[in-house]
Amino acid sequence: MQVLLQILVEIVGYTVARFVLRFISSGNIYVAPLMPRSGKFNAIGYRRDKHGRIEIESTTAGVIGVMMCLIVAFGLALLIRGSL
Repeated sequence: MQVLLQILVEIVGYTVARFVLRFISSGNIYVAPLMPRSGKFNAIGYRRDKHGRIEIESTTAGVIGVMMCLIVAFGLALLIRGSL
C-alpha cells in the first residue's frame, strides 16, 4: 500500500503539478527535475532561482499534484451527484 501511494505521489502528482503549476502561474512557478541541481530547498520545499521564479521540489510538487487531482475528483463527484 505504501509503495502504491509513493508511486501515486511521485509519478501522477509530480506530472500533474509540473504542467498545471507552470500553466496557472504563466511560468513564474515551475517544478524541479526529479534529480535537482545543487542547492537547497527551504523547509516548505521551494526556492527562488536567479530570475526570481519559484522552483518547487519534486516531492512537494507531487503532493500538490495529488491534492489537485483530489479536488477535481471531488468536484466532479459533486457535479455528477447534483445532476442525478
